[in-house]
Amino acid sequence: MSDAALATMEAELIGKILRLVDQIEEKTRLLHQAVERGLPFLPPPMRMQATSGWQRFCDEMADWWRFWREVAVNPGSPSRLRDLAAAWTERVGGPVSGEVPTVDAGRLSVDDNWDGDAATAYRALLPAQKDALTQIKTTLTDSITDALDGIANDLVVFWTALIVMIVPLIAGIAGAISTSSTVIGIPVGVFIALGTAATAAVALNVAIMILKSSVDSRTTKLRQKLGEDTVFGGGWPPTATGGPPLR
Repeated sequence: MSDAALATMEAELIGKILRLVDQIEEKTRLLHQAVERGLPFLPPPMRMQATSGWQRFCDEMADWWRFWREVAVNPGSPSRLRDLAAAWTERVGGPVSGEVPTVDAGRLSVDDNWDGDAATAYRALLPAQKDALTQIKTTLTDSITDALDGIANDLVVFWTALIVMIVPLIAGIAGAISTSSTVIGIPVGVFIALGTAATAAVALNVAIMILKSSVDSRTTKLRQKLGEDTVFGGGWPPTATGGPPLR
């Protein structure tokens, strides 16, 4: 997917989520009005039952709104992550990779201007230097790019799952409003809303766990990759004979 297409999809997904959230707020308000209007007319046992169910529904929705406020502050940006991934390749991996051929023996100025045992010893160090330069892209920047691209995809999947979770929630609250249009239907309407909210909460928690697990896995793999002692032999290869790897 091109950067422009991803940015367009991102804007459409966020826009749709915002519209759906507005619908949740409006339908919850309408349901609240119906319940509050009818509760005083219910027989005491039914009123207690409906009040208890309504409180549980409100608790479920309070958790939802806490979650939404956190997401609204920083929803994440797949397109921005893709831009950062591309920057690692374009500004670091690519330029460094382009320098790899210049480290070959026979292409350095010392090949023409330097001779003797010292020059021979220095040339012997070049393969390790070349390999280290190669690994900057293949091991470091490519790994960072893959992780950022992967997290961008994870966010798109999460947002899509959020929409899939919200739509039935709205439908369930709308059904509860219809059921609560008569006083006698209020207890049933309240428990329809409660069941819908509880189901949505489960779906939301699953989506959050999947996102967190995926991001944690990518982060762990990246840290392991960047921390491997095999990269550069545990440090940058020495530039002088007998010298230790640079750290």
